[in-house]
Amino acid sequence: MPETILQRRNLYLSGASTVLGLLVALSTLAWGPWNDEFWTLASTARGLTLHEFLGNMYRDQHPILYYGLIYLAQASGITDLVALRSFNILGFILVAVTLAYAHRQKTINGGQILFVAVIYASSPLFLAYFAELRAYFILYSASISISILWLTIAQRVDETRVVSRGLIAAWTACLAVFVNLHYFATIFGGLLTLALLADLAWRKRWRLAAAIAAVSLAAAAPAVFLGAIQARFSLSGQMSWITTTFPQAIAIVAIIVAKAAALNVPAIGCAIIAALTPTEDRALRQQRRNIVVLIALTALFFGLMIGLNAVTPLIWDRYLMSAAGAVTVAIALLAGSAVAPKWGPAATAIVAVAWQIYGITWLDYDHRGFSPIAAAIVQTTAECKTTKVYAFIPAEGAAERRMGFRYYAEKFGFSYAEIASKAPQPITGGACPSLLWIWGTRFDAGKSAAQIVRDYDLRVEGNAVLELFEPQHYQILLAIR
Repeated sequence: MPETILQRRNLYLSGASTVLGLLVALSTLAWGPWNDEFWTLASTARGLTLHEFLGNMYRDQHPILYYGLIYLAQASGITDLVALRSFNILGFILVAVTLAYAHRQKTINGGQILFVAVIYASSPLFLAYFAELRAYFILYSASISISILWLTIAQRVDETRVVSRGLIAAWTACLAVFVNLHYFATIFGGLLTLALLADLAWRKRWRLAAAIAAVSLAAAAPAVFLGAIQARFSLSGQMSWITTTFPQAIAIVAIIVAKAAALNVPAIGCAIIAALTPTEDRALRQQRRNIVVLIALTALFFGLMIGLNAVTPLIWDRYLMSAAGAVTVAIALLAGSAVAPKWGPAATAIVAVAWQIYGITWLDYDHRGFSPIAAAIVQTTAECKTTKVYAFIPAEGAAERRMGFRYYAEKFGFSYAEIASKAPQPITGGACPSLLWIWGTRFDAGKSAAQIVRDYDLRVEGNAVLELFEPQHYQILLAIR
């Protein structure tokens, strides 16, 4: 097949896959929100003063950047959930701009751009997290961008060329975004920076090393400062819900790596072939060597996290998305190199489209968030018209719980009354049951209805029955008969 026709075919297939991935992701914007999204909404709610917002941040366990974005959006009047979730498109734009910049800097070729785009837009990390009102989609996107910029600087250093002010500015801006989204990203960003500084020190490029050290410290300063304030809360038990064991930590790392590779066998195969193929091209050898270093740094990060987890459990799947972008970039750039098989782009795009179409089924639009509980309430109230619905509001976390209950009640069309511990009036049964909706915790798994009533100090007259326990988000529905 002539080279021009081959390139055009690869472009069309890769473009179709990227667009399809974005369309699938956009189709999820209205699905049911879950626990942490309501915390995002409540902690950044319109009407909060700056002092109140910062007070919420001091009690959180994440840097401020994503929350700050949503706080400013709500303060400006954008409060619709779909509209707020749509800000995640900024992650997609960040990757696109970085790819265009790296191509202009001659760090990556057109084929490598296609591989990055296809793997990125077909990864479960892209499809499943695009619509969450959390930082993770932008985190994965920023991980891709900072990895590309790291390779760009490393290539300039290898070639003993000037690292321009524009490239340093791009590194600073992207690193500032990356490390201020999640503290795992702060750690990975630190490893990438230290590797650059070590290379520059070995080459005695002290002025450049000093510049990169200065801008990198400045980029990380907000996360480090806020983290020091938050530490007294987090270290006192706010992360105690994580109980990841050593085998589980290894399994989670393996799953994240597979998802970052988009489970794309042709792309992985092309990357392996390219990595093992000898070449006389000096620039290609340099790029391959830098990719190997990036993979080693990523492995070091994962190993460090597994080691820390053995001391204090802290690994959760989405946290490791901080380094997932480096995996995506390493596979894409190897698979798209000049010595990789020519059939790679087409095969990768076809497999990606298959995964994206399949994703429409496993994304499970109708049962996201608290939808199973809300649907059960609607069914019971439809079958027995005098059913009363109550929502339990604890003293702690009341704001996000109220927001969550209200959202689903309005969406599914039922009303409820709020109730707290030791309520003056007991919940009673009757000809139709009374339903009590509790936003619980993982510790409620396996408990009987009587235990739940006792643990939440509820006043109940009648026989309490556990109608539903939704384990993913710890949602409980009790029927009082």
